[in-house]
Amino acid sequence: MSIPNLSLEGKTALVTGSRRGLGRALTERVRERMDPETRKKAEKSYPLRRLAGVEEVLAPVLFLVSEASSYITGHTLVMDGGLLA
Repeated sequence: MSIPNLSLEGKTALVTGSRRGLGRALTERVRERMDPETRKKAEKSYPLRRLAGVEEVLAPVLFLVSEASSYITGHTLVMDGGLLA
């Protein structure tokens, strides 16, 4: 996946609320600290049977801080691998 070069200089993003719409992402830190057995157990707990890739989380976040989402207000974007489905 190619990540667009977005400059956030001079822009303000307002993120508020206490809702959590993100499942566990397979970050470098998670790879280093999670043993294989725990990772398998975590993956089985998601309907998609895997953890999110970093790019899968990054792309929607980049969209939300871009001009393309300037008319979006009051929305929870759920990225949880199907847990709430």
